[in-house]
Amino acid sequence: MRGFYLLISLLVALLCGVSCKEECTLNCQNGAKCVNNDPTYGNNNAGYRCECSTGFEGSICDVKTINRFTGLYAGGGFCSGNSALSFSVSELSASDGKNFTIGPIDANYYTKIDTPIGGKNVVKYKFLVANQSASIDTSGNGISTSLSFSGSGYFLGDSTMVLSLKFTQIGGGNSLCNSQFQRQ
Repeated sequence: MRGFYLLISLLVALLCGVSCKEECTLNCQNGAKCVNNDPTYGNNNAGYRCECSTGFEGSICDVKTINRFTGLYAGGGFCSGNSALSFSVSELSASDGKNFTIGPIDANYYTKIDTPIGGKNVVKYKFLVANQSASIDTSGNGISTSLSFSGSGYFLGDSTMVLSLKFTQIGGGNSLCNSQFQRQ
């Protein structure tokens, strides 16, 4: 009789192992998918995780990645081309999980990558600056210049922003500007 109960218990355990696993009950947000990391867990969320959409992070993808970079920045860089430009970034603010402004510049966060630098893996958060126009004080003298520009950049760590922009002055003159800014 003891063998019979052992056989029944083993049979129930095997059948339940196949069909008694719960579905993910994590409250994944912002378009995230709940994925099964390890199907051997079952009956709890230990084997599940939220796979975040671009622009979000956190255990349930409820944190805008760009929020880690908002704040005041200072720095500058070098420009080459037909005219010498210098510019500074004062404030970065986020409007949603992907779109943000760097002073007068609209940008769009698009990916997180691991980059080997000096033998270590460093996370870079890359963004694009689509072609746009603005009046910008390029010399710091209070006089704005009408420019069109586009480019790209990335955040390195939580406090460094690297920005590469191609400026075209309305009426002529191109400059390629590479700049680095530190959060204050």
